[in-house]
Amino acid sequence: GTIIRLEPSSLSNNNQARATVKESYEKIFEDLDYAIKYAPAFYSRYRVCATFAKAFKADLLMNRGADGDYSEAIRLANEVIGSAEFGMEDTYADIFQHGYDSKELLFTRWMIMWGVCLKCSVAGLINRRVRILRFFRKRIPGMK
Repeated sequence: GTIIRLEPSSLSNNNQARATVKESYEKIFEDLDYAIKYAPAFYSRYRVCATFAKAFKADLLMNRGADGDYSEAIRLANEVIGSAEFGMEDTYADIFQHGYDSKELLFTRWMIMWGVCLKCSVAGLINRRVRILRFFRKRIPGMK
């Protein structure tokens, strides 16, 4: 488990015990559920939205693998894929050909380097989720 800090760190609360793995997941899911409920609807690939929180929660559920996690992950993944906000490209190559306009791209950030503004995606994170969604879409009946 991790150290879960619910208030700013100070000398009086610096020595805090680690939470259990279960407590860590519970706090993460609590935060993601809050984001799913209150985050804005998708309006830009440069801003996090509620649908992105659903995709992130689906990935974490797949990693945890407790009872009921896989069915919940499939439900959330279907919601993400079925939304008008995001979708699956026809081929893996289309992800890169469409670049920052790819419908599979859940989140992108702007980065300024050497005085030039560059678009930088969190490609490793997104490609991992894309592979997971593709895997289940092809192998599980009823998944879109």
